[in-house]
Amino acid sequence: MLQPKQLQEFLNRVEALRGVMVGYESPEKEAIAPHVVMLSGLVNIHGTPHLFEAELNLAEFHTQDDLMLLAKRMIAAFEKAGVEVKT
Repeated sequence: MLQPKQLQEFLNRVEALRGVMVGYESPEKEAIAPHVVMLSGLVNIHGTPHLFEAELNLAEFHTQDDLMLLAKRMIAAFEKAGVEVKT
């Protein structure tokens, strides 16, 4: 199974996702569900930093293509947020 550190290292290779952190919400949640992690970080939208958090199930990722799709969808979500904030 993909480990949180591996996912963070992968995401941080992408410029737009360089500050993404992957970890557990609490030690209790890690013990109960080690496959469920939190993605968090700051994204700049029109020069204003915005905090984001998302829960992610690591068991759903099996290939490098799955990770690439996650990165692309995160970037697309940030771009969409930028358009929505602008209007």
